[in-house]
Order: sequence, then structure tokens, then C-alpha cells
Amino acid sequence: MLIPTPATTICKPVTTNPSTPPRTPALQSRLPKVGTTIFSVMSALASDLGAVNLGQGFPDFDCDPRLIGQVGDAMAEGLNQYPPMAGVPALREAVADKIAALYGRRYDPSARSPSPPAPRRPS
Repeated sequence: MLIPTPATTICKPVTTNPSTPPRTPALQSRLPKVGTTIFSVMSALASDLGAVNLGQGFPDFDCDPRLIGQVGDAMAEGLNQYPPMAGVPALREAVADKIAALYGRRYDPSARSPSPPAPRRPS
């Protein structure tokens, strides 16, 4: 795993003449020039309106230590990536069971479910 190092340890001061003080070279960003992101826009809007910002996690309370432990365990077991587009089979089955229990309707958890729309074919 590559761990970023602070710029102060990456760039050593450059001196062109021993009688002049050292200067730090300009750093070139490795980030794309994305400008303002939707996250900063929504955060500012929520702040301006006094709304709860559900776009990013800004809780004002501590997380349950049991949850922290369970998340750590899951990550150690390799559950640390985005889920597959079709969903995780165990979760799909649990959702099907919950819907059956709540609404008396059963659906096949292995059936394809709606997800992000497919690209449209050119006409």
C-alpha cells in the first residue's frame, strides 16, 4: 500500500545561491481539475439552509463501538470493495425474505433487479 508522504518530506528546499534563503518549489497537483464538486455544493446549501446534510457523513455523535468492531471484522474478511452491480446474493435473499414477511409478496432474489439504467441504443 502506498502511503502519501507530506509535501515537506517530498520536496526539500532548493537553494540556487548559498547567500540566498532556500525556497520551496511549487508542487504540481496530481488531482484532476474538477472544480467545485457536488459534495461542496450540497454541503454549502445544507449549511446555508440549516438543513441536515445527508450527502456526506457529518455525525455529531460517536459511532457505536460494536459497529466499529463489526466493520473492522468485515474489512479484514475482504468485504472492503463496492458491491457487484447485481448485488450481494445473501443481501438479495434477506431483502426478499423481509418483503415476504412485511408485505406477503415473494420475489426471486436471483432474478435481475432494476439498477442503473442501461445505455440507450442509438435510433
